Amino acid sequence: MLTIHTGSAGWEYYPSDIALTIGKPLNLTEGKLAAISDGATAPEYVSMCDNAAPGGAVVPVIKVTPDIVFETTTSVAIPNVKIGDKVEITTDGKITATEGGCAEVIYIEDTTAGSTVRIRFA
Repeated sequence: MLTIHTGSAGWEYYPSDIALTIGKPLNLTEGKLAAISDGATAPEYVSMCDNAAPGGAVVPVIKVTPDIVFETTTSVAIPNVKIGDKVEITTDGKITATEGGCAEVIYIEDTTAGSTVRIRFA
């Protein structure tokens, strides 16, 4: 789950046919919100609601911009990741150890799985 650490963004509203949780990274596909396709693709939006049964419901999201710093956790240990590295994210917004992704690491609490990491999409 991605949460805003610093920065701000106004809410936008788009239809969704997928179940959402707060902080889920999303892209807009054919006018509807969709989960990111892979961890190397930066999300365009982040969900601001939980919606288990969407059925085309219009839901609030924020647009991802380079000035927003997101806080998330690691899905695995990241012993080789350093500040400034680009890493991939999972479809639920957690960091993976894979390098060369879309998220720039700007803070690492620890390198163990489940640790807090701050990222931005530049």
